[in-house]
Amino acid sequence: MQSNKAGLYTLTVNTPGCGTITSTTLASVTPSLMGAQVLANTPLCAGRSLNLSASIRTNYTYSWTGPNGFTSTLAEPVISNATTLAQGNYTVVFAAPGCGSSNRSISVSVVDPSSVQALNSGPVCVGNAVFFTGRGPAGSTFSWAGPNAFVTNRQNPSLPGVQLIRAGVYTLNVNVPGCGVVSTTTTLVVNNCRENEALQVPTELGLVDAADDNNISKLNPIASDAAMPTNFTILPNPSDGSELNLIWSGLQDTESPLYLSILDFTGKEIYTTLISEGRTVTGDTQYQFRPAVALPKGVYQIRTRCGNLEYNAKWLVQ
Repeated sequence: MQSNKAGLYTLTVNTPGCGTITSTTLASVTPSLMGAQVLANTPLCAGRSLNLSASIRTNYTYSWTGPNGFTSTLAEPVISNATTLAQGNYTVVFAAPGCGSSNRSISVSVVDPSSVQALNSGPVCVGNAVFFTGRGPAGSTFSWAGPNAFVTNRQNPSLPGVQLIRAGVYTLNVNVPGCGVVSTTTTLVVNNCRENEALQVPTELGLVDAADDNNISKLNPIASDAAMPTNFTILPNPSDGSELNLIWSGLQDTESPLYLSILDFTGKEIYTTLISEGRTVTGDTQYQFRPAVALPKGVYQIRTRCGNLEYNAKWLVQ
């Protein structure tokens, strides 16, 4: 039966001896359940209103259920200030006289923009690589911009061999589904490690003989043969970087010069000094100096070289 058949129907009965009797009835036609739909503004940004909608039809009743205990009998219910707890499947049961009932479901996604983050692997030394990390909800797209005309649409870009001009503020724009563009920043610090970590040995500390034309450090005497130390100690270790004591046991005489070098954690040499020209020395040997500049915290390598022989040890500055 079509909806245009709804209305008032009259029955007329003509009975012999009784005349004519009439009776009327109202016939209603409920729209079919076929084609009924549910809609929602998904994906939705957290903090905004979730609008649910079911097809509105005459004589229909509605019964909604959903996440976080949600229920409603409205055709178009609204959840204000929705959180991620509102995410999930929503089902509405349609019911209509003469048509029975039927249900429809829709999945709703609620996106939290607070998860957007921009990170970098710095501080970094000049010449090393830096890695950027972009974070955001699933389905987001990313766009970076930074110093020296840096731009990229990669989520996690990197820069090899960074220079000082790369230091500064990097902006990450994240297009979050349902939320639009969310922006955040991260600051990259680039250090000129060779310049900042260069060490010097002041003659006034008594570690270098100022009367010596060759400016050679004074060592305790030991016995002869061309060999490196059998025992090599750094004290204190770890330290605050204000003073470094090197102690050799069993260092033997050689005609080759003895050098000391300090390397940073990347293996780059940041300081080298001549300890001995190859003089005859006997016994244990100690060399002490104090950096003329503050040494940044980190792990360093102390290297002593004599001809083709060398001995390395790690030094931790805290």
